[in-house]
Amino acid sequence: MNGKRLNLLILILLIGLNLALFAYYCFQKISVNWVSIERMNQIESLYLENGIAIRVNPDRKNTPQPDLVLGEADLDKLVESFLVDRYDKSYIYGSKVQYTTGSIVILTDRKNHSISYMDESKKSEDKASQNAEEMLEILEAVAGGFARKWLGDEIYLSDSGMAGDEFYYVYHPVQEGAILYFNELTIHMTTKGVTSAQLSYWAVKGKTEKKYEQMPIDEILYAQLGMIKKDMGENQREEVVQIRNGYQLLEGEEGASAVPTITIVVKSGRKYVMNRTAV
Repeated sequence: MNGKRLNLLILILLIGLNLALFAYYCFQKISVNWVSIERMNQIESLYLENGIAIRVNPDRKNTPQPDLVLGEADLDKLVESFLVDRYDKSYIYGSKVQYTTGSIVILTDRKNHSISYMDESKKSEDKASQNAEEMLEILEAVAGGFARKWLGDEIYLSDSGMAGDEFYYVYHPVQEGAILYFNELTIHMTTKGVTSAQLSYWAVKGKTEKKYEQMPIDEILYAQLGMIKKDMGENQREEVVQIRNGYQLLEGEEGASAVPTITIVVKSGRKYVMNRTAV
Protein backbone atom coordinates (compact mmCIF):
# COMPACT_ATOMS: atom_id res chain seq x y z
CA MET A 1 0.00 0.00 0.00
CA ASN A 2 2.78 2.39 0.96
CA GLY A 3 4.58 1.46 -2.28
CA LYS A 4 1.51 2.38 -4.32
CA ARG A 5 1.23 5.72 -2.54
CA LEU A 6 4.92 6.38 -3.08
CA ASN A 7 4.61 5.60 -6.81
CA LEU A 8 1.57 7.88 -7.08
CA LEU A 9 3.44 10.67 -5.31
CA ILE A 10 6.43 10.27 -7.64
CA LEU A 11 4.08 10.34 -10.65
CA ILE A 12 2.42 13.52 -9.42
CA LEU A 13 5.83 15.14 -8.83
CA LEU A 14 6.98 14.17 -12.34
CA ILE A 15 3.80 15.59 -13.92
CA GLY A 16 4.23 18.78 -11.89
CA LEU A 17 7.88 19.03 -12.96
CA ASN A 18 6.95 18.59 -16.64
CA LEU A 19 4.25 21.25 -16.34
CA ALA A 20 6.74 23.62 -14.73
CA LEU A 21 9.30 22.98 -17.48
CA PHE A 22 6.64 23.54 -20.16
CA ALA A 23 5.56 26.79 -18.49
CA TYR A 24 9.21 27.93 -18.36
CA TYR A 25 9.66 27.04 -22.06
CA CYS A 26 6.56 29.08 -22.98
CA PHE A 27 7.81 32.00 -20.89
CA GLN A 28 11.20 31.87 -22.64
CA LYS A 29 9.54 31.83 -26.08
CA ILE A 30 7.39 34.83 -25.16
CA SER A 31 10.44 36.67 -23.82
CA VAL A 32 12.34 36.10 -27.08
CA ASN A 33 9.48 36.88 -29.47
CA TRP A 34 7.89 39.81 -27.64
CA VAL A 35 9.24 43.23 -26.71
CA SER A 36 8.28 43.94 -23.12
CA ILE A 37 6.01 46.85 -22.19
CA GLU A 38 8.83 48.19 -20.01
CA ARG A 39 11.20 48.39 -23.00
CA MET A 40 8.54 50.07 -25.13
CA ASN A 41 7.87 52.60 -22.37
CA GLN A 42 11.60 53.37 -22.25
CA ILE A 43 11.84 54.07 -26.00
CA GLU A 44 8.65 56.18 -25.94
CA SER A 45 10.08 58.24 -23.06
CA LEU A 46 13.34 58.68 -24.97
CA TYR A 47 11.42 59.90 -28.03
CA LEU A 48 9.45 62.36 -25.89
CA GLU A 49 12.69 63.73 -24.41
CA ASN A 50 13.70 64.54 -28.00
CA GLY A 51 10.39 66.26 -28.81
CA ILE A 52 8.82 63.30 -30.66
CA ALA A 53 5.55 61.68 -29.62
CA ILE A 54 4.73 58.12 -30.73
CA ARG A 55 1.03 58.21 -31.64
CA VAL A 56 0.72 54.56 -32.71
CA ASN A 57 0.92 51.26 -30.85
CA PRO A 58 3.90 49.41 -32.35
CA ASP A 59 3.52 45.66 -32.82
CA ARG A 60 5.59 44.19 -29.98
CA LYS A 61 5.55 40.68 -31.46
CA ASN A 62 8.86 39.72 -33.07
CA THR A 63 8.17 36.62 -35.16
CA PRO A 64 10.94 35.20 -37.40
CA GLN A 65 10.07 35.78 -41.07
CA PRO A 66 11.21 34.37 -44.40
CA ASP A 67 12.50 36.49 -47.29
CA LEU A 68 10.51 36.66 -50.54
CA VAL A 69 11.96 34.89 -53.57
CA LEU A 70 11.74 37.16 -56.63
CA GLY A 71 11.86 36.38 -60.34
CA GLU A 72 11.07 37.71 -63.79
CA ALA A 73 7.56 39.15 -64.20
CA ASP A 74 5.46 38.98 -67.35
CA LEU A 75 5.97 42.61 -68.38
CA ASP A 76 4.22 42.20 -71.73
CA LYS A 77 1.09 40.96 -69.98
CA LEU A 78 1.16 44.04 -67.74
CA VAL A 79 1.38 46.38 -70.73
CA GLU A 80 -1.29 44.60 -72.74
CA SER A 81 -3.65 44.63 -69.75
CA PHE A 82 -3.04 48.37 -69.38
CA LEU A 83 -3.58 49.23 -73.03
CA VAL A 84 -6.56 46.89 -73.57
CA ASP A 85 -7.30 48.37 -77.03
CA ARG A 86 -5.47 47.93 -80.32
CA TYR A 87 -1.74 48.67 -80.39
CA ASP A 88 1.35 48.09 -82.52
CA LYS A 89 4.01 45.78 -81.10
CA SER A 90 7.65 45.48 -82.20
CA TYR A 91 10.69 43.65 -80.80
CA ILE A 92 13.98 45.44 -80.11
CA TYR A 93 17.28 43.71 -79.28
CA GLY A 94 15.59 40.53 -78.10
CA SER A 95 14.87 41.51 -74.48
CA LYS A 96 12.98 44.73 -75.28
CA VAL A 97 9.50 45.16 -76.73
CA GLN A 98 7.92 48.45 -77.86
CA TYR A 99 4.19 49.18 -77.85
CA THR A 100 2.66 52.22 -79.54
CA THR A 101 -0.90 53.46 -79.58
CA GLY A 102 -1.72 57.05 -80.53
CA SER A 103 0.72 59.34 -78.74
CA ILE A 104 1.66 56.68 -76.16
CA VAL A 105 4.93 54.73 -76.43
CA ILE A 106 5.68 51.93 -73.93
CA LEU A 107 8.95 50.00 -73.80
CA THR A 108 9.45 46.80 -71.79
CA ASP A 109 12.95 45.70 -70.77
CA ARG A 110 13.02 42.13 -69.43
CA LYS A 111 16.73 42.25 -68.58
CA ASN A 112 16.25 45.22 -66.25
CA HIS A 113 12.77 44.25 -65.02
CA SER A 114 11.40 47.62 -66.13
CA ILE A 115 8.75 49.36 -68.21
CA SER A 116 9.01 52.91 -69.60
CA TYR A 117 5.92 54.94 -70.53
CA MET A 118 5.86 58.18 -72.55
CA ASP A 119 3.08 60.44 -73.83
CA GLU A 120 4.42 63.58 -75.50
CA SER A 121 0.89 64.95 -76.01
CA LYS A 122 0.60 65.61 -72.27
CA LYS A 123 3.62 67.92 -72.19
CA SER A 124 2.67 71.46 -71.22
CA GLU A 125 4.26 74.77 -72.19
CA ASP A 126 2.77 76.41 -69.11
CA LYS A 127 4.91 76.70 -66.03
CA ALA A 128 3.73 74.76 -63.01
CA SER A 129 1.49 76.64 -60.64
CA GLN A 130 3.08 78.62 -57.81
CA ASN A 131 0.63 76.88 -55.51
CA ALA A 132 2.48 73.59 -55.89
CA GLU A 133 1.05 71.96 -52.76
CA GLU A 134 -2.55 72.59 -53.82
CA MET A 135 -1.83 71.33 -57.32
CA LEU A 136 -0.23 68.16 -55.94
CA GLU A 137 -3.42 67.33 -54.06
CA ILE A 138 -5.58 67.86 -57.17
CA LEU A 139 -3.38 65.73 -59.40
CA GLU A 140 -2.83 62.97 -56.85
CA ALA A 141 -6.21 61.42 -57.65
CA VAL A 142 -5.24 61.21 -61.35
CA ALA A 143 -1.81 59.76 -60.53
CA GLY A 144 -3.37 57.26 -58.12
CA GLY A 145 -5.80 56.03 -60.78
CA PHE A 146 -2.91 55.58 -63.23
CA ALA A 147 -0.86 53.70 -60.60
CA ARG A 148 -3.70 51.29 -59.75
CA LYS A 149 -3.89 50.19 -63.40
CA TRP A 150 -0.31 48.95 -63.10
CA LEU A 151 0.03 47.95 -59.44
CA GLY A 152 -3.45 46.88 -58.33
CA ASP A 153 -6.01 48.42 -56.02
CA GLU A 154 -3.85 48.69 -52.88
CA ILE A 155 -1.03 51.19 -53.36
CA TYR A 156 1.27 53.26 -51.16
CA LEU A 157 2.48 56.77 -52.03
CA SER A 158 6.08 56.98 -50.78
CA ASP A 159 7.08 60.34 -52.29
CA SER A 160 5.70 63.30 -54.25
CA GLY A 161 6.79 66.78 -55.27
CA MET A 162 8.06 68.76 -58.25
CA ALA A 163 10.84 68.02 -60.73
CA GLY A 164 11.43 71.03 -62.96
CA ASP A 165 8.08 72.04 -64.44
CA GLU A 166 6.41 68.68 -63.74
CA PHE A 167 4.90 67.00 -60.73
CA TYR A 168 6.01 63.53 -59.68
CA TYR A 169 4.58 60.70 -57.57
CA VAL A 170 6.21 57.45 -56.43
CA TYR A 171 3.96 54.45 -55.71
CA HIS A 172 4.39 50.87 -54.51
CA PRO A 173 1.87 48.01 -54.34
CA VAL A 174 0.68 46.75 -50.97
CA GLN A 175 0.05 43.04 -50.31
CA GLU A 176 -1.28 41.69 -47.01
CA GLY A 177 -0.50 45.02 -45.39
CA ALA A 178 3.17 45.02 -46.48
CA ILE A 179 4.64 47.65 -48.84
CA LEU A 180 6.49 46.00 -51.75
CA TYR A 181 9.28 48.55 -52.25
CA PHE A 182 10.97 46.39 -54.91
CA ASN A 183 8.04 47.19 -57.23
CA GLU A 184 8.12 50.95 -57.81
CA LEU A 185 6.22 53.22 -60.19
CA THR A 186 7.45 56.81 -60.66
CA ILE A 187 4.97 59.06 -62.46
CA HIS A 188 5.70 62.48 -64.00
CA MET A 189 2.78 64.64 -65.05
CA THR A 190 1.49 68.09 -65.93
CA THR A 191 -2.02 69.47 -65.59
CA LYS A 192 -2.74 67.77 -68.95
CA GLY A 193 -1.97 64.30 -67.58
CA VAL A 194 0.83 61.74 -67.30
CA THR A 195 3.83 62.61 -69.49
CA SER A 196 6.09 59.73 -68.49
CA ALA A 197 6.39 56.89 -66.04
CA GLN A 198 9.03 54.35 -65.04
CA LEU A 199 8.07 51.01 -63.51
CA SER A 200 10.45 48.53 -61.85
CA TYR A 201 8.62 45.25 -61.40
CA TRP A 202 9.45 41.78 -60.06
CA ALA A 203 7.23 38.73 -59.61
CA VAL A 204 7.02 37.07 -56.18
CA LYS A 205 7.82 33.38 -56.76
CA GLY A 206 7.63 32.21 -53.17
CA LYS A 207 9.31 32.43 -49.77
CA THR A 208 12.64 31.17 -48.47
CA GLU A 209 12.58 28.04 -46.32
CA LYS A 210 14.85 29.68 -43.79
CA LYS A 211 13.27 32.21 -41.45
CA TYR A 212 15.22 35.07 -39.92
CA GLU A 213 15.11 36.67 -36.51
CA GLN A 214 13.99 40.29 -36.81
CA MET A 215 15.45 43.32 -35.08
CA PRO A 216 12.98 44.13 -32.26
CA ILE A 217 10.79 47.18 -32.82
CA ASP A 218 12.26 49.11 -29.89
CA GLU A 219 15.76 48.70 -31.37
CA ILE A 220 14.51 49.83 -34.78
CA LEU A 221 12.94 52.93 -33.24
CA TYR A 222 16.14 53.64 -31.31
CA ALA A 223 18.25 53.26 -34.46
CA GLN A 224 16.10 55.75 -36.38
CA LEU A 225 15.79 58.35 -33.60
CA GLY A 226 18.98 60.16 -34.62
CA MET A 227 17.83 60.50 -38.25
CA ILE A 228 14.41 61.83 -37.25
CA LYS A 229 15.95 64.31 -34.82
CA LYS A 230 18.48 65.44 -37.44
CA ASP A 231 15.67 66.29 -39.89
CA MET A 232 13.71 68.30 -37.33
CA GLY A 233 14.12 72.06 -37.16
CA GLU A 234 15.25 73.80 -34.00
CA ASN A 235 12.57 73.68 -31.29
CA GLN A 236 10.32 71.74 -33.69
CA ARG A 237 8.15 68.93 -32.38
CA GLU A 238 7.31 65.78 -34.32
CA GLU A 239 5.00 62.75 -34.11
CA VAL A 240 5.29 59.16 -35.30
CA VAL A 241 1.95 58.54 -37.03
CA GLN A 242 2.56 55.21 -38.82
CA ILE A 243 4.79 52.15 -38.53
CA ARG A 244 4.47 50.00 -41.67
CA ASN A 245 5.81 46.57 -42.65
CA GLY A 246 7.36 46.12 -46.08
CA TYR A 247 10.00 44.41 -48.23
CA GLN A 248 13.09 45.79 -49.97
CA LEU A 249 15.03 44.36 -52.91
CA LEU A 250 18.22 42.40 -52.25
CA GLU A 251 20.16 41.17 -55.30
CA GLY A 252 22.97 38.63 -54.93
CA GLU A 253 24.82 35.88 -56.77
CA GLU A 254 22.04 33.40 -56.00
CA GLY A 255 19.35 35.66 -57.41
CA ALA A 256 16.96 38.35 -56.19
CA SER A 257 15.03 38.32 -52.96
CA ALA A 258 13.18 40.80 -50.78
CA VAL A 259 13.98 41.34 -47.11
CA PRO A 260 11.54 42.57 -44.45
CA THR A 261 11.60 46.26 -43.58
CA ILE A 262 9.96 48.66 -41.19
CA THR A 263 8.87 52.16 -42.32
CA ILE A 264 8.46 54.88 -39.70
CA VAL A 265 6.23 57.73 -40.93
CA VAL A 266 6.19 61.07 -39.09
CA LYS A 267 3.55 63.77 -39.16
CA SER A 268 5.59 66.10 -41.39
CA GLY A 269 5.46 63.41 -44.10
CA ARG A 270 9.04 62.20 -43.88
CA LYS A 271 9.57 58.44 -44.01
CA TYR A 272 12.38 56.34 -42.56
CA VAL A 273 12.85 52.83 -43.96
CA MET A 274 15.03 50.25 -42.25
CA ASN A 275 15.80 46.64 -43.10
CA ARG A 276 15.16 44.20 -40.34
CA THR A 277 18.42 42.44 -39.51
CA ALA A 278 18.77 38.74 -40.38
CA VAL A 279 20.77 36.71 -37.84
